[in-house]
Amino acid sequence: MIFTFEYTTNKFSYLKKLKKFSKKKIIYFLSFLLIILFIFSCYKNIQSSKYQKDNLNYQNILKQTQSNINYLKEKISIFNQNKTLLENNIKSQKINEKNFISENENLNEKKQIKETELKKLNETYINKKEEYSKLLNYYIQKLGKQNVKIPLKPFPNYPSTDLYSTTHYIENSTIIRYKWQEIQLNEWIYSEGTLIYELIYSSSKSGFSPKNVKEALKSKSPYKNTLFLIQLEDYTIIGGFTFSPWEGEGFISDGGSFLFNLDNQKKYRNVDEKKALFNSENIICAFGDEDLVIKENEAYSKFPKSFGDPLNNKNILKNELTNGNETLKIKQFEIYTIKRDYYSDNQYEE
Repeated sequence: MIFTFEYTTNKFSYLKKLKKFSKKKIIYFLSFLLIILFIFSCYKNIQSSKYQKDNLNYQNILKQTQSNINYLKEKISIFNQNKTLLENNIKSQKINEKNFISENENLNEKKQIKETELKKLNETYINKKEEYSKLLNYYIQKLGKQNVKIPLKPFPNYPSTDLYSTTHYIENSTIIRYKWQEIQLNEWIYSEGTLIYELIYSSSKSGFSPKNVKEALKSKSPYKNTLFLIQLEDYTIIGGFTFSPWEGEGFISDGGSFLFNLDNQKKYRNVDEKKALFNSENIICAFGDEDLVIKENEAYSKFPKSFGDPLNNKNILKNELTNGNETLKIKQFEIYTIKRDYYSDNQYEE
């Protein structure tokens, strides 16, 4: 009872105290609470927007980081590929170095072999040179310096004693002196087999007469496969060869005809087939379009025109055939018909 009484007493006293507060104060208090709530909500909003911004920045940074990681992965992959290629190159280079060393050793061996062969060739050359010198001196004493002809190009299949031999198969020739000259003519006319040279005219016996030449040619009808050997005053030997017969008047076609300088060992092929020869009763012989012309009282050459180099005639010098001379002084000439040796080649062909 005592407790109940006290509680009710306190309760009434508390109510009394509340009544003491004015209405105005209560409104202030509630306004204050509202302000605090508003400030708190603003703070919350500010914190929330800041969090969103931070989160967005974080996402961007995360994406950038991921792209950087991918880029680095690509670079690492390329680096690994390059590393593999480099390692393979190093391996192949080592293999190449080994091969190079072995090849170099082989080359050194071959070089030593070639050096020994070269020494032998030099010794052989010196011996041959001495041999040639002795032969040359012998023939100069025997024949005179102007009649000695030395080949500019070698004939490896023939010994030197045979090359300078005065025994040959060009019948009764006073122009051809040595075996090498016959060998060279054989190679130009027919590279395989043996040839028979039949003399049908010699100026040293019958003179420089076009009439006599034509009669000699007609006597050997059809007088094809004709070789003209011409010796100039300075002992230079030139000439021409044709497969066609000297018939009719005017130009004669022959794609196989050629001119030559035997001393220089040069052959000049026909480059204008329709103008290989020119036949006339007043001319001893005429090759091409005045490339080589011999008359009774004159001889001249306007080479190269119908003869020269079929691939590039610009390589041929003017009057190269006659050593630069256009007007010719002829010492003598000979005309031959050429046949294949039936007994040597088992066949006969004019």
